[in-house]
Amino acid sequence: MKREEQNLGLNDLQKCIIDSLSVFHEFCEQHSLNYYLTGGTLLGAVRHKGIIPWDDDIDVCMPRNDYKKLIKISNKLPEGFSAGYYNVDNEYVYPFAKFYNDKILIKEYFGDKSYTNGVWVDIFPLDATFSNLTLRKLHFYIIKKLRFLFQLKVRGYQAPTDKSNILKYAIKKAVKPLVFGVLQLIPLKFIFNLMEGIASIKNYDKTEYLARLYSRYGIKATFHKRVYADKVLLDFNGYKFYGPIGYDEYLTNLYGDYMTPPPPKERQTHNIEIVNLEG
Repeated sequence: MKREEQNLGLNDLQKCIIDSLSVFHEFCEQHSLNYYLTGGTLLGAVRHKGIIPWDDDIDVCMPRNDYKKLIKISNKLPEGFSAGYYNVDNEYVYPFAKFYNDKILIKEYFGDKSYTNGVWVDIFPLDATFSNLTLRKLHFYIIKKLRFLFQLKVRGYQAPTDKSNILKYAIKKAVKPLVFGVLQLIPLKFIFNLMEGIASIKNYDKTEYLARLYSRYGIKATFHKRVYADKVLLDFNGYKFYGPIGYDEYLTNLYGDYMTPPPPKERQTHNIEIVNLEG
């Protein structure tokens, strides 16, 4: 595929997901649901006043109660939009919710498997975590291990290739196929229910710290509750969407000097393919 065609595809995809986010925003406003731009989407809002130019997805987070309410009322979403969640779709392969725009189909690749859905906004629960650092690390550690199990089950077995540590390589080569075999006997929904139960074990209203426990950033995705004490509208490609009032503290914690873009070789996108555009 020529570079010009790739850029056109990315531009179309970005426009579609930004428009989808505007529909999600309006739905949350109508139903008094709190959400915040998060991760690279929040970074884009502050640094670029919109989506990061090379990015191809949008992430938001919601306090656990708002997250649960969204799923409960997802049947009220506008025509052409839907919500994906493992407890309402037996074929769903993610531990968090997604907001789908069915006008454009995206194929996402997991190892040797692929899944096709409407273009999406990722919706992550924002949960309470422990003030005690040791317990907080344990909280993240357990979720991380459960994430590994679900990813192994969903993506399929892939033999280890890193031989820089021979002992570690040998252990992985011996153990991973056994774990994969056992996982075939365990329903994916069981793993997701376990993740959700452990992630939401703390009382949201009686905690000092909040966390995106499903985040790839690990314990760095923990923030004092003051970061989310209120929300603020941020410019985003001609729209305005909500970010946490403490976005500077959030972004500094995750990215350090967040106003300086990374070099081109470190600019990552997701392993997806545009299947079709409509309308």
